[in-house]
Amino acid sequence: MKKKIGLLGGTFNPIHTKHLAIAVQAKEQFQLSEVWFVPTNIPPHKEFDQDEVSVSDRLTMIELAIQPYKDFHICDLELQQAGISYSAHLIRQLSAMHPDFEFYFIIGGDNVAILSEWYDIEYLLSAVHFIGVPREDFAVESPYEILWLNIDTVDNINSSDIRSGKLYRKDVVPEAVFDYIICNHLYCYTRLHYHVYQNMSYYRFIHVLGVVETAERLAIQYNLDVEKCKLAALLHDYAKEIDKKREQLIMEKHFSSEMALYDEPVWHAFVGSYLVQKELGIFDSQVVAAIRYHVTAHPEMDTVAQCLFVADYIEPGRNFPGVNDARTAAFTSLSAGVVAELNGVKAHLLSKGVQFPELSEQALLKFKQEV
Repeated sequence: MKKKIGLLGGTFNPIHTKHLAIAVQAKEQFQLSEVWFVPTNIPPHKEFDQDEVSVSDRLTMIELAIQPYKDFHICDLELQQAGISYSAHLIRQLSAMHPDFEFYFIIGGDNVAILSEWYDIEYLLSAVHFIGVPREDFAVESPYEILWLNIDTVDNINSSDIRSGKLYRKDVVPEAVFDYIICNHLYCYTRLHYHVYQNMSYYRFIHVLGVVETAERLAIQYNLDVEKCKLAALLHDYAKEIDKKREQLIMEKHFSSEMALYDEPVWHAFVGSYLVQKELGIFDSQVVAAIRYHVTAHPEMDTVAQCLFVADYIEPGRNFPGVNDARTAAFTSLSAGVVAELNGVKAHLLSKGVQFPELSEQALLKFKQEV
């Protein structure tokens, strides 16, 4: 019996969890011996910026992603060829190298729909089995013989979203790939992202990226300074996970009056506003103030601080009773978002027998007048 090999091609720029889920299901449903990931050089049916990341980066990310799967491997033949990567050339080469293997080409429903446009499609149909992966907005049908993967329509994850900054869902890329992207400053992720990431856990940084995405949406909605709002969001939890003894020393030295007013869970906001200046050289007064008051609020918060205050509360990773109402309020008006959050926090604190801070109460009264 011939060894059955699944081939999953793509730019993998970067590889994400949807690719892995497809490979796992295809291997199981069609009794494949192995799945080979085939990174393309220049794909024939989509735009691809070769200068965005190196071939080495793409290969390393695939290696990191498939490391837990003993039957997943990389086939880099297309990267060794100059010019456009045509599947027919790949299959001819593989068939000559492995005459005893039976190849199963795994493609998305969007590619199934344009198979007639593929180079040398008649040869491909005679040389491989095609496994189709259902995609939203594409019919599960074809004039060609397609083995359809029995899988829920795959989540709307795509590599372009990841490249543009939407890494805030913890299940979008494997953690090892996430770490590689941030630490090597790939795509839109800068050295500043790296420094922030080094200061906190993976899960905390996922939250931070969610706040950045939400702050950007709010800033666009209300015509604020988008870059300033995103910067405040990126830095807001910079001190969230620092050593508690160090946190206390900074509070005692620089924020003694605030230390008397607020309990320890709030301190990271004040300490963070100090450390982003001292360690990162961020001195923008609006950004620093936004970080300082992102937990407690303040009656004199400007719009950058309001944006961060609300974004931190409603980012996509938040899931608590009332958060959807708060999201609706936030995109009705920024002041309404501030009031919704302060009301929610006040109710929560009082239910725990904790006093609502005086400055937070003053902020609530002020922003209620603006709704």
